[in-house]
Amino acid sequence: MLISAIAASLVCGQQDPLAEYKAKLIPIGKPLPGFTLKLAKGGSLSLSQAIKGRKATLVNFWFYG
Repeated sequence: MLISAIAASLVCGQQDPLAEYKAKLIPIGKPLPGFTLKLAKGGSLSLSQAIKGRKATLVNFWFYG
């Protein structure tokens, strides 16, 4: 998806091919919007549950299929 966005912007003559991608990034230090993920073993986990009582939380997205 990122490669197709770069290619499309180059064809259209955009100055920064990653401008649209960068505009969607959440800046460091800004709070993330809340979300809930399904767990592989059933159930779910919300971001608010994961960060409760912690100074930092690493969110690592990967495919489980």
